[in-house]
Amino acid sequence: MDSGNLVEFHVLFDDRLYVGIMKQVKIRKLSLSAFINEVLRESAFFLDKVDFMNGIVFTDDIYNEDGLKIKIDRKIFIDRDLKYKLCHFQDHFKIWSKASLLRYILRRYLMMLERNGESGVKRIRDRFYRMWKGATKNIKVWTKRM
Repeated sequence: MDSGNLVEFHVLFDDRLYVGIMKQVKIRKLSLSAFINEVLRESAFFLDKVDFMNGIVFTDDIYNEDGLKIKIDRKIFIDRDLKYKLCHFQDHFKIWSKASLLRYILRRYLMMLERNGESGVKRIRDRFYRMWKGATKNIKVWTKRM
């Protein structure tokens, strides 16, 4: 990861999410920032093609943080392009906080890991990618004549 392409990002975590993230950080021997960048990169396809295009992300899910004590305060460094992607989704879904969106993505990723394991997450991603390729292979692009 090019350190010149990293930007500072302030985020708060609840205890349960932070513990889950730190467990994965230790297993993978990564920094907190490197793990979050990896999750955002791996989740980019889901966000772009599956959730974003099909409207599967419900903003109520993103803000379903009632009762959580969001008290762990961290500064991380994320890839500039990934931060722009978060900004784009924030704008599209009219979400108040990029940090809430990031917590949502991390929760979903950790939930998939817990249910399916590392190889299961890869299989799910590959299956959705094949489905997307199949669904879009017959889409034609034409040029408009003036």
